[in-house]
Amino acid sequence: MSTETKNFIAVKFDRVEIQEIEKQGNINFADLGLPSGRKWALRNVGAESEEDCGFLMDFDTANAIQFEDGWHLPTKEDFIELDENCAHKWIVNNGVPGMLFTSIHNGNSIFLPAAGYSWFDKTDNDEYGTALNSRGSGGSYWSSSFYSATDAYNLNFNSSEVDPQNGINRRYGFTVRAVQ
Repeated sequence: MSTETKNFIAVKFDRVEIQEIEKQGNINFADLGLPSGRKWALRNVGAESEEDCGFLMDFDTANAIQFEDGWHLPTKEDFIELDENCAHKWIVNNGVPGMLFTSIHNGNSIFLPAAGYSWFDKTDNDEYGTALNSRGSGGSYWSSSFYSATDAYNLNFNSSEVDPQNGINRRYGFTVRAVQ
């Protein structure tokens, strides 16, 4: 297993800092019995537990993370497959609000914390990653898929809905959940 690291600007728990993100390996996962055979990591990048929100990062940073053993960012199609093949329910898991996705095929599930979002626009120094919005009331997870020249797809949810193909500016700071 490689121990290569890269430095990225990321936000965790309302603070901006340079994070040293190790190559992501030894990932615990859930097999949701999806038609594609995709497996979903049980926690976000930078998280220490399933309920931990992990790092918030912009799209380009998310897509620069190095994973091992075939793990990678989900595509827009992976998010659509997750949405179409899982029941989703807003829950509070060990004090953390988020969305529980439970497979309609085998009953296995993953919990996505409502980590909120931040803004990573280098021209706006006052707001650069320092404003944490919607933590506890909404979640946004980056895909690897482009929506347009300036936007990318993400999975977006709140207590009443899930949008598996939301397109938004790539400078937003969202969380990352890997697939294999």
